[in-house]
Amino acid sequence: MHGPDRHSIERTEVGGTKGRVVIDNSTVDFHWFPHDSKESTHVHNVGGLTSFGETFGTRLGRWLEQLASGTKPASIEGSGDDGLRAHAVVESAIRSHETGTVVVVADILAEAASKGGVPEVVEAAR
Repeated sequence: MHGPDRHSIERTEVGGTKGRVVIDNSTVDFHWFPHDSKESTHVHNVGGLTSFGETFGTRLGRWLEQLASGTKPASIEGSGDDGLRAHAVVESAIRSHETGTVVVVADILAEAASKGGVPEVVEAAR
């Protein structure tokens, strides 16, 4: 159980060319630090969600809605392409941690393409 009196056990922090995003406890806290501003954005318990488990109903529910309504695969929110890109970010972070080097996300996507992944996703990431 997470709460304001608990230490964050799930934390994601990603820095990019436009800023840095920090997500604590999967859904509880979202922080955006744009590079071009001294101001930041903080959202706490967006949508009233307080744990990762609570996100499944909305995420799976929306997917099922879209499938039932006949949404074309390319228009489904959270597509396979999105999932592949998100996984490439995670894989890059893990490899970077393990090797102590910078691992380029586009290189992970290129590796996926060479193993039968989606080549157009790789090109879009470059």
